[in-house]
Amino acid sequence: DPLYCGGGSIIGPIGFDENVINTEGGLPIKLRNFMSILSDNTVRLKWQTISEENVDDFSIERSEDGDIFYEIGTVQGHGNSNDPIDYSFVDENPLFGTSFYRLNAIDYDGTYEKFQTLSVEFIPDDLQVSIYPNPGNSDNMTLRLGSPSEAKLKTISIIYT
Repeated sequence: DPLYCGGGSIIGPIGFDENVINTEGGLPIKLRNFMSILSDNTVRLKWQTISEENVDDFSIERSEDGDIFYEIGTVQGHGNSNDPIDYSFVDENPLFGTSFYRLNAIDYDGTYEKFQTLSVEFIPDDLQVSIYPNPGNSDNMTLRLGSPSEAKLKTISIIYT
């Protein structure tokens, strides 16, 4: 079962079970689960393989929109194993709002396999919201969302029509 921790909220499915990845020309790997846990303003990704063959690395990618992904880290694979192996990666600087994470297994020869994408809704514990000018006396107001501890800020202009 997926694990939940405090420090934010999660949207959508956060994990899956028993997806067998063994496609022609791909990597022979059996992945039991891939899940996300929000804790202490970080996103921890955890996965477990049931078996793997020639797995060099796992690449972790993140996206703002679910279409364009950027690698944010790698975790060393165990090469060959018929025993369950637990892996994890911590995103210390998660994106504000909805992010998408994807796991890739990379073979020794560079062949790779992409797994299911997880969506995570991250809202910092110390989120501050301000609207100005207040009182509003113009046709234009600004909504500012920010996290001072992470120096992250998002400003949205609201224009009345």
